[in-house]
Amino acid sequence: MTDSKRTRQGRADAETASATPAWEPVHIETLSNQLIQQIRDSFLAGRLKTGDYLGSERSLAEQFGVSRVAIRDTLRSLVAIGLIEVRTGKAGGAWIAAGNISHYADLLSIQLRMMGVTELEMVDAQAAIEIQATELAVLHAGPDDLARLEAFVARLRASMNEPEVFTGLAMDFHALVVQASKNRALSAQFLAIRQILQSNYSLHARQDRAERTVAFAQKMLAHFRARDAVAARNEMAARLAHIRTATLDLTGAYWLEPEPQANQAPAPRRARRA
Repeated sequence: MTDSKRTRQGRADAETASATPAWEPVHIETLSNQLIQQIRDSFLAGRLKTGDYLGSERSLAEQFGVSRVAIRDTLRSLVAIGLIEVRTGKAGGAWIAAGNISHYADLLSIQLRMMGVTELEMVDAQAAIEIQATELAVLHAGPDDLARLEAFVARLRASMNEPEVFTGLAMDFHALVVQASKNRALSAQFLAIRQILQSNYSLHARQDRAERTVAFAQKMLAHFRARDAVAARNEMAARLAHIRTATLDLTGAYWLEPEPQANQAPAPRRARRA
């Protein structure tokens, strides 16, 4: 090998060694999937972060040692799952995208529907999220959070005779409680669950249920003002336990039980209907 060739080879080796992250060779039969997995795994491992520049279509093809067609397919898939954004112009190329809670909620809700997750499973997931979020919310809520909750209680009272509007506002109230927890992971999951449950709740809206919802919201607001995390958690748990029982009743599984008080354990379930 001549000196000039050695120099060129040395530069190439240095550039390869300094590349972060270093990509692995891929097999042609699963090309796109392997490219996606490498980029996704690098992001999840923290080697890539929001705002990082991956490269142009051409440079990525060179880095991976694949065709631009393969890179194009990979980028389309990564855009679809929200991991990257592709920009055009002078600063064109692929960039790691910023997080989008609505995009995540849309994808998760669609997947849950495709999996055939039942309404009861969703209600149980709602309880797991909201009970934990409620305790955190009381501890972390600021004056603005309390003002928003108070405003929604007033709006709930004013819309009791409009079932669809009322159901949307009731879900907004629950969403505000979760948001006040300052836990974005819980908020994202709640938004996905809400997209599935809200239409079902609207179908079963009734005046007596609206009255119970308003009473519940007023109690929750009082617990927030008193900074009583335990009372708020118990109130939420009791309310969601009643919703769960009502859901079972609507599916013909159990008789509907009276709503338990926040400081009282739910009543034992009656036997299944024949």
